Amino acid sequence: MQTLRSLGKILGLFESRPPQSAGGDGLVGKLMEVLIALRAEKHARTKQYALSDMVRDQLTGGGHQRSKDRQDGTIWRRNE
Repeated sequence: MQTLRSLGKILGLFESRPPQSAGGDGLVGKLMEVLIALRAEKHARTKQYALSDMVRDQLTGGGHQRSKDRQDGTIWRRNE
């Protein structure tokens, strides 16, 4: 392990953490909106309920966010 650290230092690796991506949260929000719209389309227009349910389950399955279906559409929030 020490050899790896020494070589990394010589090559300039591991000196600092990479910068965090700017706008990452905005991208997540946009992707969630696209997936929610896809789910609504599959549910309401094409009656593909199994696909709609699978999208919902995948979005909420990791425990990172939750969604709630309402009459005026689906809302989502990140879990704290």
